[in-house]
Amino acid sequence: MKNRQLFAWVWRWHFIGGLFSLPVILLLALTGVLYLFKDAYEEDQLAQKLPQIEQLAEKKSWQEQWDQLKEDWELLPQTVELGLSNEQYSVFSHGRFGGKAFAYINPYQGTLSHQYALKETDSYKVRKLHGELLLGGYGTKLVELVACWMIVLIITGLYLFWPNWQQYKNMKKGKRQLVIGLHSYLSAIFALPLLLLLFGGLPWTDVWGGAFKFIQKKTNTGFPKEWFARSWQSTPQDTALSLDQIIQIVEQLDIEGELSLGLPNSAKGVYSLSNNQVSLEKKVMFHLDAYSGEVLYHGGWTDIGPLMKARLWLMAFHQGEFGYWNFLLVLIMGISLFFSSLFALASYLYRKPKGDWGFPSQNRNFKKPYLLYGLIALLGLLFPLFGLSLLLIIAIEWITKNRKPYMST
Repeated sequence: MKNRQLFAWVWRWHFIGGLFSLPVILLLALTGVLYLFKDAYEEDQLAQKLPQIEQLAEKKSWQEQWDQLKEDWELLPQTVELGLSNEQYSVFSHGRFGGKAFAYINPYQGTLSHQYALKETDSYKVRKLHGELLLGGYGTKLVELVACWMIVLIITGLYLFWPNWQQYKNMKKGKRQLVIGLHSYLSAIFALPLLLLLFGGLPWTDVWGGAFKFIQKKTNTGFPKEWFARSWQSTPQDTALSLDQIIQIVEQLDIEGELSLGLPNSAKGVYSLSNNQVSLEKKVMFHLDAYSGEVLYHGGWTDIGPLMKARLWLMAFHQGEFGYWNFLLVLIMGISLFFSSLFALASYLYRKPKGDWGFPSQNRNFKKPYLLYGLIALLGLLFPLFGLSLLLIIAIEWITKNRKPYMST
């Protein structure tokens, strides 16, 4: 009897959390799938915008291109993207992450041929919709709240599914039984990888992600301070090496991946070399003296703290960056999550009484085991927004239950 009451209680909260999270979950699944194809889509769009250039006998030097760009571009060139350079264009950039902008240089004339900012791209808009629902900080917190509830939905869903999985096998008893079965099996099959996917998205959030960064900083388990250019200075001499000479040194280092060379922003600034599009254990960071070309620092995967390693791994998994298997897995999970949510919605609509929300009933006198209280408290601490939302729902239920009917006099 007690187990049946516990099952009914868990089912009620699974229902409540799923019902109110459903619209955002559908949007996150759809935009997440679309964002997986960002690279191919943006490369195609860029190829259409870049004009063909006449190849002359000799190219301008890297230094000449950099100097000319300082005059032609309204932004300050901060990085030369060696990995993005091709036979036609040299590529410089300004800013970081979503605020990054690119300048494409005709290397034969040294002139600016094309420029664009990530914020202007379609994939950036999809990303902002996926990460904050185009609502700024409020949207980010709403997405975080739903992500936390999704973790709880997976845990409660497995509890509801596991002891009764055989009853979902018979999907021929009607449309409602069919959609319940499809929702249950799709959700159960991808439950564990979906948990990894959710934890890969949480580092971008405000509350959970902010707390994670705080702990990482306090425990010195992130990037070492030497990883960042601000920790190093060049030793000024009569003349600095040209950008071409620095790039020759970079080529001798024989580093895998697409290379980004950070440019010095002052007389004592350094060149900072990092690589992308490689496995995490091959990521490196070099800082070079702008006057002598000396390697001031060489850092790699082994120098990164454990919390940052975990964060980088989960974020890479979230974006399908570990190869085709990862890309396909995240793609299939996104599609299955979308349809599993639709099946859950269909199941709700089949059972919903007309004119009523159709919340599952429960025994209000059911005494929950202490272990359950401990688990809820733990989840509330691990996911603060979930804990706050749970307190709000409980408060609303208590007020509704104890509200006295209005008595006219």
